[in-house]
Amino acid sequence: MEYRILETCLFFPGITRVECASWVQAWGSIGAILGAMFAVYWAYRLQANQKARDAYDSYTQFLEVLFQLVGAAAQIAKKIFDSELNGLVTPDVYASMHIELSAIRDAMRKIPMERFDRYEFIEAWLVSDACVRKLLASINQVRSPGYSKHLDPHYMRNVAHKMNLTLEDRAKKLIDGINLRIAGKGDRKHD
Repeated sequence: MEYRILETCLFFPGITRVECASWVQAWGSIGAILGAMFAVYWAYRLQANQKARDAYDSYTQFLEVLFQLVGAAAQIAKKIFDSELNGLVTPDVYASMHIELSAIRDAMRKIPMERFDRYEFIEAWLVSDACVRKLLASINQVRSPGYSKHLDPHYMRNVAHKMNLTLEDRAKKLIDGINLRIAGKGDRKHD
């Protein structure tokens, strides 16, 4: 029997060209299937990573909204304190502050507490909400007809000062947590 090199597979001597073509086609099909599986897996990983980044960024923005509300409440408390200190308090000033604080309180009520993943954030939200409610109650008390400024002349100033300090402290806790998240040191597993 004579050996004809041109009629065989050069890679595997002893196999005919037709058999070689079948094997190449079979291995090519297996390679294509494996390649498609890898492409699907890679696309899934990219999509899962993007979803995780989007959820992480969304939560950070959620915390930034709370930070803005707490900061705004602290600024109102400071305005009340400054107005009281400088003797610039009028019924219109209290009415204006009451409206602003009511808007902040309404916005804070819409924040779902179950979204928080850390005690510091829950505590900041709860304490800030309590401070806003205390400021509103104090304004209502000062504006009531039965209130006498002579009995406690510095009541509103003291309340506003205390609430301002408390709110600024909670805002600092929030911004520290936000900055950790932005720096990439936050806990991503809960998002």
